[in-house]
Amino acid sequence: MTVIYAQAIFDSPKKSPVMKYWKYRKRAKALRHVQWTYEVDLKRTLNWLELIDWIFYLHSQGLEPAALDEFITFCGWYFPQLAEGKPHQ
Repeated sequence: MTVIYAQAIFDSPKKSPVMKYWKYRKRAKALRHVQWTYEVDLKRTLNWLELIDWIFYLHSQGLEPAALDEFITFCGWYFPQLAEGKPHQ
């Protein structure tokens, strides 16, 4: 079982994290898993509840813990305003 720390979602590194399991598609504003068919449309993730839904969905699908951690790290970088309760713009 993977433990998810909510604060990890909102820790905001200064630059985009180096990713092994995910590819950020800047033009499409999407995050795509490199081996599975998962693609997260970041434009449609408008609040922290939707982000948490994605995390639980990916976990329920058996996503490996390192890939889930990488997803959470990227989202903390990409959505720093969600920690303040503001919608993504």
